[in-house]
Amino acid sequence: MSSPEFHLTPIAELTGNQTVRARALQPRKAGEDVPRWIRASGLAEAGNTAKLSRRAQRSRSYPLETRPYFVLGDLVVNIVAGSVIAVITAALFGPSWNMLLAMIVGMALGMLISLPIAILSGALFGAMEVMIPVMTTGMVAGMLVSMAATMGEVAIGWSARVGATTGIGVAIATYVANSVIRRRAGRWTS
Repeated sequence: MSSPEFHLTPIAELTGNQTVRARALQPRKAGEDVPRWIRASGLAEAGNTAKLSRRAQRSRSYPLETRPYFVLGDLVVNIVAGSVIAVITAALFGPSWNMLLAMIVGMALGMLISLPIAILSGALFGAMEVMIPVMTTGMVAGMLVSMAATMGEVAIGWSARVGATTGIGVAIATYVANSVIRRRAGRWTS
C-alpha cells in the first residue's frame, strides 16, 4: 500500500475558495489570528495549522447515527409503513389489473400513503432521516405487492410480511448508502 502523492499548487494559480483554504492552511506566525472556521474545524492547534487526516475529518464532521432510539425508530417506522402500504395495495389491486399499470399506480399510492407516516414520525426521529427511507419503502412495497396482486389473489398476512421485509431492506440499504456517501464526500467536495 503506497502513500498518496501530494501536489502543491502556487496560491497565485488558485481561485475562489481554493485560495482561501490554501492561505488558511499555511503556517502562521506567533500571535497571528487564525480564522474562526479553522479553529472550529480542528485544523489549527496552538498557532500551527496541521491538517487532519481524511478519516479524522470524516469521523468528526459526519458521524453515522448509532443511538438505539433513532436506529430502532427508523427501522420500526419503515416496517410499519411497508406493512400498511402493502396491505392497502393488496386490497385494492387484483388479477383484473394490467401489471405495468398496477406497478405505476402502486408506486404512486405507496408514496402518497407514506407521506403522512413520514411527516408524523419525522417529529420523533428527524425529518430527512425518516423521509427518504419511508418514501422509498412506500414506493417499493407498493410496486411489489400490486404486481403480485395482478398475478393472483394475495393474502393480507403475506402482503404485510412482504411490506415489513421491504421496510427492513430499505432501512439497511439507506444506512449502507449513507455510510458510503459520507466516506466519499471528502473527495467529492474538496
